[in-house]
Amino acid sequence: MTPRIRKIILTAIRIPILVAIGFSVLYLAFNLEGIYRIAFIALLFIIGMTVLIWSAVFSSKMGKRVSALLDILYKEVNPEKFIAESEKLLKEVKNRRIRSTVALNLAVGYEAVGNFSEAIQIMKTIDVDKVDLVSKAIFFSNATAFYAQNGSAFEAAEAYTSGKPYFEKAEKHVSKAHLLFSRGLYYYAEGRYEDARDSFEKARGMGFDDRHSMTRLQLFEARSWAKLGNEKEAKALYRKVVQKNTYPYILSCAKAELEELEKK
Repeated sequence: MTPRIRKIILTAIRIPILVAIGFSVLYLAFNLEGIYRIAFIALLFIIGMTVLIWSAVFSSKMGKRVSALLDILYKEVNPEKFIAESEKLLKEVKNRRIRSTVALNLAVGYEAVGNFSEAIQIMKTIDVDKVDLVSKAIFFSNATAFYAQNGSAFEAAEAYTSGKPYFEKAEKHVSKAHLLFSRGLYYYAEGRYEDARDSFEKARGMGFDDRHSMTRLQLFEARSWAKLGNEKEAKALYRKVVQKNTYPYILSCAKAELEELEKK
């Protein structure tokens, strides 16, 4: 039995059960009299408040766990540990919204180690139709970046085009620099190096919340300059990258590409 069929069957079973429970509650609420009705309504109120409080506590607890994981990725600069811990959390959590958030972050972890094909596979597990507007914008922005870095120009352009309506609607909540960076990456994947360099330059001018995104952008800006034949600008940017404390994958790429340029 496929996961999709199993999901349909479970939904078909749950809906009648929930409807039956709802009608039973209404029947009791309207047919009980006097103190029994008051007691029943009070019980429903207590149950409702308990569920709300539990939900708030659960969300707060999960939020702290997700935030702690991001510290491993961005502050400790340990993407391997981040991936292991995120996969562990993904197996524990059943809440769809939290699972989507963890999966989005996990894909970024795989990007940090240069495993773009795995990042793409993680993204494919997310039901993008059922996430909020901001998550949709982040999803398509990240998908564009992963496909572009994986050398899949067509898929990168497709992801960016699909995300455009969400980018515009979520503009106040999603970094414009990240959107420009993603656009630059798909230009780069298509071989449009001048357009890519222009997008990277504009994104760099806006700045990023984390230094690793800025370093990755500088790596691709250096690559764009190299493709355009401006080795002086490319070398200057590569040298800036290799001096930074960032992910080993980015540093190894910058060092190897700088060495190749300096051999010419």
